[in-house]
Parts: sequence; structure tokens; C-alpha cells
Amino acid sequence: MDWESDTAKEYRNRAEELRATAERMTDEESRKTLISIAAVYDRCAAMVEGTVKKDAASLPKNSN
Repeated sequence: MDWESDTAKEYRNRAEELRATAERMTDEESRKTLISIAAVYDRCAAMVEGTVKKDAASLPKNSN
């Protein structure tokens, strides 16, 4: 694998781990925070892969 593939895979793995942890959270605010961070990791993976959308619609929404 090349650097981009390895990095994107690592970002997606971290996002998956965060979502799994979020599922076990009982505090709603903490759960939303972890899901938001996971979305950022997904976006980073897409950026590395060159597949990210360049518009604001692709950014995770702040739930605050």
C-alpha cells in the first residue's frame, strides 16, 4: 500500500472506533462529540484520497 492508502485506512479505522465507543456512551453530549470527531476523521480520509467535496455541505454539522 502507498502512503495515501495507509493514511486513509488509519483515519477510517479511527472513525469506526470512535463510532463504536459512542454507541456505548450513556451521556448524549459525549456521544455526539465522538460522532462529530469520527466525521472529521472520515473527512480527513476523503481528503487524503482526493475525494472530498469542496463545499460546506461536506463538513460535519456542529450539534451545539
